[in-house]
Amino acid sequence: MAVISYDTLIKYLDAIDSKGNLSAAGAPHGVFWRDAAGNQLPLAGFKDLSITVPGGPIKIFNAAQTDQSPLYLILIGPWNGRPQMPKTGPFITDKNPDYSVIVDGNAVSGDQIKSDILAWIKQEFSVHDARP
Repeated sequence: MAVISYDTLIKYLDAIDSKGNLSAAGAPHGVFWRDAAGNQLPLAGFKDLSITVPGGPIKIFNAAQTDQSPLYLILIGPWNGRPQMPKTGPFITDKNPDYSVIVDGNAVSGDQIKSDILAWIKQEFSVHDARP
């Protein structure tokens, strides 16, 4: 199966936010994947992004250990003393009922989102592209 595109990743984040009980717009980090005008960030800027959270800014990706990237971890469970996102749910890991969102007219399960996001991170931060 092909790895999702950056555009699809942004659509996933939008769909997760839209389905959430609380919008990211009200959080300290805001809708970090979009600029102030609502446009998706350029890929290079997104990959190097740090967001504001209580306790200080954090990088959302871990290029050295992609499966330990905060963006991924916070979507699948609590991370670093912070609750799973979106805060108060629903969560992509929910099973009763099974989580799903509509992206480009198709239902996408929470398990598929989880798998697709991790595959995208691994592809984007492959060894040849990893930065210290």
